[in-house]
Amino acid sequence: MQKKEWIKKLILAGICVVIFIILLFRNILGGVGDKDSGEQSKTIYGERITRAEAIRLFSYLFYDSEGRKGLSFLSEYTDVSAKDEYSEYLNAAINAGFVSNATNEDKKARLSENITCGEFRDMLFIITDLYQMDYNKLKKTFPARFSTVRENDELLLSEFLTTYESMISMLKGETKLSSRELYFIGSLSEAGDVILAQDGNQYHTAYFRNYEDLFQSEQEPSTKAVPFRGKEDFEKYIGKFLSVITCSDELVYVKSQIDKPVVLKNVYMIEGKDKGIKIFLSGMTRTFETSLTLSDSFTEKVGDITLSGGLITGVTIKPDVIRGKVLVIGKNEIEVEGYGVLPLDENYRIYKLFGEMEMEKTNNILVGYSVTDFVVSEGKICAALIRDQIKAENIRVLINTSNYQGIYHESVSFTVDCPFTVDNGEESVRYEKDEEITVSKDSNLIVKGRIKITPLEEHGKVALLNVKRNLGVPRYRGTIEIVANEKGLIVINELSIEEYLYAVVPSEMPVSYGNEALKVQAVCARSYAFNQLYANKYSAYGAHVDDSVSCQVYNNVAESDASIIAVKDTYGKVLTQGGKVITAYYFSTSCGHTASIEDVWQDAKPTKYLTGNLQTEKNITVDFSKEEVFRNFLANDTVAVMAEGATKEEPMTTYDSGFLMYRWNVTMDTGTLSKQINSNILNCYNSNKTSILTYVTSQDLNDATEIPGATIVEGKVFKSIPVSSIGTVTDMKVITRGTSGIIKELLIKGTENTILVRYQTNIRKLLAPVATEVVRLDGSTVNGMSLLPSAFIVIDKGSKDSKTAFTFTGGGFGHGTGMSQNGVKTMVNQGKSYEEILKHYYTDANLEVIYE
Repeated sequence: MQKKEWIKKLILAGICVVIFIILLFRNILGGVGDKDSGEQSKTIYGERITRAEAIRLFSYLFYDSEGRKGLSFLSEYTDVSAKDEYSEYLNAAINAGFVSNATNEDKKARLSENITCGEFRDMLFIITDLYQMDYNKLKKTFPARFSTVRENDELLLSEFLTTYESMISMLKGETKLSSRELYFIGSLSEAGDVILAQDGNQYHTAYFRNYEDLFQSEQEPSTKAVPFRGKEDFEKYIGKFLSVITCSDELVYVKSQIDKPVVLKNVYMIEGKDKGIKIFLSGMTRTFETSLTLSDSFTEKVGDITLSGGLITGVTIKPDVIRGKVLVIGKNEIEVEGYGVLPLDENYRIYKLFGEMEMEKTNNILVGYSVTDFVVSEGKICAALIRDQIKAENIRVLINTSNYQGIYHESVSFTVDCPFTVDNGEESVRYEKDEEITVSKDSNLIVKGRIKITPLEEHGKVALLNVKRNLGVPRYRGTIEIVANEKGLIVINELSIEEYLYAVVPSEMPVSYGNEALKVQAVCARSYAFNQLYANKYSAYGAHVDDSVSCQVYNNVAESDASIIAVKDTYGKVLTQGGKVITAYYFSTSCGHTASIEDVWQDAKPTKYLTGNLQTEKNITVDFSKEEVFRNFLANDTVAVMAEGATKEEPMTTYDSGFLMYRWNVTMDTGTLSKQINSNILNCYNSNKTSILTYVTSQDLNDATEIPGATIVEGKVFKSIPVSSIGTVTDMKVITRGTSGIIKELLIKGTENTILVRYQTNIRKLLAPVATEVVRLDGSTVNGMSLLPSAFIVIDKGSKDSKTAFTFTGGGFGHGTGMSQNGVKTMVNQGKSYEEILKHYYTDANLEVIYE
């Protein structure tokens, strides 16, 4: 009896399990199904959603357009090629992990088919897990039908969108998706797929969809899946106020039209008269009709306009304008001399009014100059009006602490070699020659956060007693500003570009090289400084450049009569090409061949004036991209030339061949080398995520040319992923060299990871002989180098002290593009003029004066 009862219980338990499985199968989204699947498909109406559209929309949760372009192409589906219009969304889904890649059993994605509720559920589970979302919270927003759907039921588009928008709301701030209300002013492209909105931003509409009907009324009965709706649909929305979903600068879909006024903030109004106002915004000029005749005509004003029904129904002009020297450009504020720190309006805009009118996207107003008018309303800067081209004559230099340890000083002690004033914004106090003053960030002297020290004689210099340089205590021409913030004191030296060069030239080029060499350096340094000034890199600190190797070394070696004469002899002269000042890169010593800029830095484009060439009197073109050719050149200083119908190796004496760093070598054991690589690899990766790639897989690469963004090396796929260690180095291989011999891509194999290192900055950092002696041309050694001398190297695996080691044999010192400073010395000794030398290093560049 007991046995029969036990059997009954076991059977009952089995039945319960089966019922549970059935219910689980039926309740795939959290409800109880009570109808046959076939019956449901007949009674549930509405537009379905294709797999393609579901994947497209979900992919925006992970990547915007820029993000998708940077992905490796991993899709192995045979019915979707890399050229298909929605393949990038499928690839993004595979990269994100919410769609599986093709398998041997199923290689078809079937993107045109309708997505089922089961497939939708599977994607939801993965995405909510990836984002660590509360699925139960999301489930509360599900449409009512989700309580009855089953695995193979087709999902309605309206149901997808309801869930999708709930997810966007729950993930607010974690993705680049957002629900927005935008007024679209007009098209900025001939194709009509780049649209300007009232926020001043441009939106791409190539793959948007119009879902307005889904958010306004019940759908008509349909089982048809509508294909992508594209740019041809958007024309009707120009001049309309819309509720939309965007992802960065992409318009994902339109929800509805909004029947309410829209305000265009801080618009530049070119002219207003009678019943029309002509405005300029984000590169577009457009005239709007007003609902009433304007009481007064006006020109060139900034203000807000209200639009309703396509007509201007209200205008607010902002008349208050200030002008002064810009001292600091912050993220959310600007400091203007005489007006203090002013916050930026939420809709702050920058208009360039000289030449062709433009609206700047970034806050690139040049510090130290006063050619910009600022429109102010309610204590905030609403717009900047750049009215004139800046004639750059002054430069503002950020002064580092002793040994260039940082830009923040704990305290600053100074004196001046003539009478001087200290102005704190409230009063200006006169001091006598050689009086010493010390300030800290809490000093009573810095009442408004800034003081300015001005010598009262033309050639007076300010000595910064707390700063040490090679020359000892540095003394500065011009004025010194000391600015207090929460991190310490910032010191800025403002002076003329020409006086700045007095102390740059001897810090970069030995005075012993002679006047002609110093003139070469003066022209290069002036050209380089001019471009750095306009780059405005240090505007957040109120400066254009700093005084370290990050820009140009300034005042590390004292100015001299020789450097001053060289600067004066080349007054205002810069190198130009195509009417623009060139960036005159220079470095210490070449390996015998300079490099083209595109082989030196990853994002650099080929530039005629920075094309590499052999550093000899002879006009010979060589190609050192082949390993054996470059190795031979480093070892023997010979190149293959044609002579009497045959190729022979000819010895070459280059301009740099007599200098110590012309040839060098260093050997590091694998322990030392691995430590250097592993301690720097993540920082290198974070500086540029496409410059350190990691091996991820091998695959059949017969169609590798159709894999955008992927890097294939020797049949292996490399991907941009962060790694903090490669383990122990086991091997190295040069993958790509430039024609100069410089390494562009280096494969480093380790016990944990294999990486592809791109370009000389990373190669020199990862292989730096920090604790190993570098042997120079004459056998002398140098220690403690924070970078490998150059990336013009060959690599040999061997041993050192019974340990596996790698020997790097190289040539030259520095990045290798532009002018070799030691090469200049040789050319000067040969009697060449500074004009001839510049022509040699910067192909087809011209000499012009910037101040005329």
